[in-house]
Amino acid sequence: MTYIMAQLAKRRLVAFLCFAVLVISPGTWGQKTTRNLFHFDGPLPVVVSGKMGFSDHSGKILIEPRFEVKEALQDISLFSADRALIKQGDKIGFIDKRGAVVIPPQFDDARQFAEGMAAIEIGSKWGYINKAGNVVIKPQFADAGSFFEGLAKVSVEDYWGFIDSTGKIVIKPQFREAGDFSEGLAAIKNEQGLIGFIDKTGIVIIKPKYDSASDAFRDLFRYPNLFVEGLAAVSHRGKWGFIDHTGRMVIKSQFEYTTAFSESLAAVKIDNKWGYINKEGQWIIEPSLEMAMDFSEGLAPVRLKGEKYSYIDKTGKQVIKPQFDFAFTFSNNVALVAIDGKIGYIDKTGNYIWKPTN
Repeated sequence: MTYIMAQLAKRRLVAFLCFAVLVISPGTWGQKTTRNLFHFDGPLPVVVSGKMGFSDHSGKILIEPRFEVKEALQDISLFSADRALIKQGDKIGFIDKRGAVVIPPQFDDARQFAEGMAAIEIGSKWGYINKAGNVVIKPQFADAGSFFEGLAKVSVEDYWGFIDSTGKIVIKPQFREAGDFSEGLAAIKNEQGLIGFIDKTGIVIIKPKYDSASDAFRDLFRYPNLFVEGLAAVSHRGKWGFIDHTGRMVIKSQFEYTTAFSESLAAVKIDNKWGYINKEGQWIIEPSLEMAMDFSEGLAPVRLKGEKYSYIDKTGKQVIKPQFDFAFTFSNNVALVAIDGKIGYIDKTGNYIWKPTN
C-alpha cells in the first residue's frame, strides 16, 4: 500500500481505467487495506479544486479540502485505524478524523495502518510506526508490507520473509515473492518462479507448482493467490482454477482470468467474456460481460461491450444503469464511482451522495 491508498486498490483503479478506455514492484503482491478494495467505515475522501477533504455518508463536509492531491483517481486516502495518509511536498504524514495532523509529514513513503502499525519508509529503508507516530520497528528493510494475521512480509537482500509485531524475523527471507497471510496461509514464489503456500511457521503446506500471475493480471485484480472463503485461485498451464487449503483442485483450471471469491461468487473470464461462478464451479451468471468485479453487499460493478459501468444483482439483473467510466464495489452502502477523471459516491439506489468532482 503505497502513498495515499492501499497499494493494490490504487493499482487496480489505474489499471482498470487504462484497460477500460504502477508498475508493481517485486514481492508486493497481495497488498490491501482490508479484504475489500475500499472499506468505507469512516469519512469519505472527496476532492474539490485539487484538494482532498472528507465528507460523511450524507455528503456533508467534515474535513475541509486542503490536502495535496495530484490525481484524484489515484491519490485519495481512506481512513484506517482512525488515521488517513496526507502528503505535503514530497513527505507523507497522517491526520485523524478531526482533520488534525497527528503525525507530521516526514516519511518518504508510507502504507495505511493495519493491526495498530503502519509501514513507513525513511531514506530507502522501511520500518513501522504506531498510531502515535513513534517508531516501533526501526527502518531496516528494503521493502515491507502491512500486518495481516499478526505477521508482515519484509524484503532483505531481494528475498522475502516475515516478521512479527516486535520486529522479530519469524520466517527467514528466502522467497522471491510473498503474499500476505489470509486464513492462515500465504502464497510464496520459489527460485523457479512457481507458486506455493506456507503456514505461519514457514512450513510449505502446498508445494510450489503453480504458474506466477503476470504483472498485468496482478495490476488488474485483487491478487488471486489469496485464500478467501476457503479457496484460492491458482494458475496451471496458463489457465486459472481454485484450490482448497489442502491444495486439492476443487474447480479445475479453465479460466483466462479470475477474481477471488466474494459473497460465495467469483468473477471469471472464459472465451473473452466475464461471468460469475459459485464454489461448485457452476455458472450463476453466464459469461456475457466485458468486465466484472466482486460482489459486495449484493451488488457488483460490471460493463457490457460498448457501455459504461453499471451495477447488477446476483441474478444478473441490472439495478443501477450504465453511466460511470469506472465503478467500485459497495461498502457500508456506499460505492466510489468515476466520471471524466472526477470521483463521487453513490448509494445502492444509484443516487449520488457526492457528485463527481476533482
